[in-house]
This record gives sequence, C-alpha cells and structure tokens, in this order.
Amino acid sequence: MQFLYKIPGYILLLFGGFCLSWGGLILRTFESASIWQILFYRSIFFLWVLIAFILLTYRKKTFKKIKGLAKFSGATGNYHTFNMVDSSINWQKASKRFINSFGIQQNKVTTQIEPHDWIAETCHVLIRVNNIVNDLNNDMWMYIANDIFILKTIKDEVGSSTMPHKVNPIDFENSEGNIGLANSMLNFFAEKLPISRLQRDLSDSTTLRNIGVAFGYSVISYKSTLKGLQKITPNKNKINEELDNNWIVLSEAVQTIMRLENIENAYEKLKDLTRGKNLNKEQYLEFIENLDVTQKNKDYLKSLNPRNYIGVAPKLK
Repeated sequence: MQFLYKIPGYILLLFGGFCLSWGGLILRTFESASIWQILFYRSIFFLWVLIAFILLTYRKKTFKKIKGLAKFSGATGNYHTFNMVDSSINWQKASKRFINSFGIQQNKVTTQIEPHDWIAETCHVLIRVNNIVNDLNNDMWMYIANDIFILKTIKDEVGSSTMPHKVNPIDFENSEGNIGLANSMLNFFAEKLPISRLQRDLSDSTTLRNIGVAFGYSVISYKSTLKGLQKITPNKNKINEELDNNWIVLSEAVQTIMRLENIENAYEKLKDLTRGKNLNKEQYLEFIENLDVTQKNKDYLKSLNPRNYIGVAPKLK
C-alpha cells in the first residue's frame, strides 16, 4: 500500500474532514440529538476509517518476521575512522556484506549503539508465546483438580512432603513459575533496551548479557509443560458424567432453531427454563416436544445430546 504515502497531504486532510462530517448525515435521521450524541457518532465513523487506514498501511509490517539487526559503522555510526583508513572503499556496502554473512541485517542508521528496537519486539513476541503456554498450564491444572484429567503416578516421584498419597501437577506448576520469571525479565528488556541517555548510555551492556537467562527460563517452562502433558490421561468416565448431567449446553442449539422459526421471545423462554437451573434429558425432550417448530427441526433437536453436540470440531485443522 505504498500509494497511500504518495497522496498529497491536502487530499488526506480533506478526506479526514469528510470522515469527521459523515456522522452528521446519520444524525439527520434523528429528530433531536444532543452534543454528546453528535460527538459519539462522529467519533465512531472516524474510528472506522482510522482502523481501515491502519490495516491497509501496516498490515505487512504487523505480520512480517522480525529481523535481527547489527551495526559495524564505527564508534558513533558515521564510518569516520573507516574512511580515514581507506576512502576508496564503500564502507556502507562493505559493512552490509560483513553483517549479512552472519545471517543478520544491517541497521544503516545507528549511534554509539544499535538501538535494540528489534530485540524489544522479539521480547514482546516471546511474552505472548509464554502467555499462551501459561494459559495451557492453568487450564491443565484446573482440569486435573476437577478430575477431568488423571495424572499418571511416577515411581519415586514426591507429590507432597506431608501427604505421600497426593499426586500434584508439579510440571505445570513448574512451568508457570518459570514463565513468570521469564516474562518479568522480558518486560524489563523491552522497556529498558530502546532507551539510552543521549544515545551514549551503556546501561544496555549488562542488560543484554541477561537475555539468555530469560530465554533459558522460557525453554525450561516449555519442557516442563511437555513433560506434564505426557503424564495426563483423560478421565472418560468423569467427562461422560459431566456431559450427561449438563443437557443445558444444548440451549444454544434450541435458541438458534427457535430464532430460525421466528418464534418470539426465544431468548426469554429459554432463560425461564435454564437460568440458574440444571437441565436433564427428560426436561430437555419435554421442552422440545412442546416446541412450535417444524417436525424436521424437532427431530434434529431430539437427535442432539451433550456428547454429539460438537459441530465440525473433528474436521478442524
């Protein structure tokens, strides 16, 4: 979308004014509107256009791979001593070839240090990855606590120092702790490294030496999660018991059919039946039997049960 950058500024200014004024046309459909309504609708339309502009302009930048950057351009980034040694060499190109030979990219404009923006971006990406893994850790912990998954017992593994019979999800807990340590460091790196006093501050030196520690904690957490996943097995009896006792999950399907059949107050009718209550098989079938829908849809709803109401989940990739 490079053409967006070639549009003259006055055209963009006029377009922006049009976007701000567009909400006023909608307001003409209202007999009366307060100043807050006017501001609200104008803001909404302007926000839509702004989001569209950002998506068009930065879509590629958002999803591109992060490239490692480095400098080889002298003490302050202007090649002054290089040029003193041999002014016949194109030092920018020579520096680029040298840096590229290591599989990284040249940062053409630097000061005393390489600005580290790409490292901050990498840290933020790794934080998001770690948060996904940690979300899995928390879910697995809860599933084990609720007996949905069973932990395999490992000989000679200590579950509790005071209760030998306990089998604790220690791998998921270990992973959670290591991710906490990693993310706290990664957050600090992302906030600290792009900042330098007058571009001459070397406080980044000691910080950079600890990046490997954060990556190390992350790797340990991944290994712990994988180890924990190898120890669990689904408790099919408990899962089926949970499903068989919760026919209320089918209320979504029932409401959808009711709306398709244009039944009035579909949501309210189901709320009266299900809100704060449990729904067993007999109650569900009785409700379907008395439902004013076509026989085809009635037969379809009767064929459903909590175990087979899975949509196209088996086909998802």
